[in-house]
Amino acid sequence: MNFSTPAIAGILSIVFCLWFLRFARKNLRNADTSKHWPGVQGHMVSVTLWGKRNIAGKSEDAERLTVSYRYEVDGKAFDGNRIAFYTLMYPETVRFAEDHPQNSDVTVFYDPNNPQNAVLMTGARSNNKRYSEVILASFALIVSVVVTIMGLLGYLE
Repeated sequence: MNFSTPAIAGILSIVFCLWFLRFARKNLRNADTSKHWPGVQGHMVSVTLWGKRNIAGKSEDAERLTVSYRYEVDGKAFDGNRIAFYTLMYPETVRFAEDHPQNSDVTVFYDPNNPQNAVLMTGARSNNKRYSEVILASFALIVSVVVTIMGLLGYLE
């Protein structure tokens, strides 16, 4: 066996892809179970749009969204920053920021078995991108395995 640079890079990539696939599957599972989580009243501490996007000829922060919120479960205070178990993209980011401005009240949905695991939007993405993270991680894993094998066999130097 030839442990060339491509083979080592492939092995490292396989490890990362396996982690990413596990993360994607866990997110999808959490998204599905979150539909049944209880909700409590929370408070939006910060709402920040960032990432420039051309909107009506002007460069504006709108591409990504970062939030921070506080909520209480059984008398214990928690801080959260997860909006959903998927990434909001423009124009979802702007709509969310407009509907949930800083210092507003918001419903926080939390895992009854682990209250610090919380989101503001339950469920998985409802369109055809529901499995996008799992598909991407699986594809990257396949490519990584092929690169590793080719590197070990000496086809890549």
